[in-house]
Amino acid sequence: MLRESEVHQMLTEKIQSAVPTAAPAIIFEALCHAFPLRRLHSKKAHASALSVSIKIAEFLTTQDVPSSIKKQILDYADSLGLLIETFEREGPLKKVPAVFGKDILSYLMAEHNLRQADLRKELGGQSIVSAVLAGKRNINRKQMLALGKRFGVNPGVFVG
Repeated sequence: MLRESEVHQMLTEKIQSAVPTAAPAIIFEALCHAFPLRRLHSKKAHASALSVSIKIAEFLTTQDVPSSIKKQILDYADSLGLLIETFEREGPLKKVPAVFGKDILSYLMAEHNLRQADLRKELGGQSIVSAVLAGKRNINRKQMLALGKRFGVNPGVFVG
């Protein structure tokens, strides 16, 4: 298993080879370390992000900051602002109940007025259709492809 330092080094090298930068953004990295740029999942995280944003604005208005450093701070503040805006527009993430392949199949059968016997060809027999819908058996790759073709959907919706 990779250690955190190895992952950090590998990702840094990959990113730098894809997008070369003139100079390392040390201040931006430090800000990301202090308050990581992640999707805000709660009101508490939103309040913290607002607080950080206000502190950054206060800092920039009260200090004489060199333009190269100011650019890094403003880039960070812009990214943080987008996260704040997204949270304010969409609210906290809601837990989505797990949806399994059998649930998708049941839904599609109801939408197309199909019975279990109608899917014998795609799944390999009515007993298999019954086992899949009861959650006793998973849908395999070949069956996913056949169901995807039958219903005109991405076969990946039947995973799980």
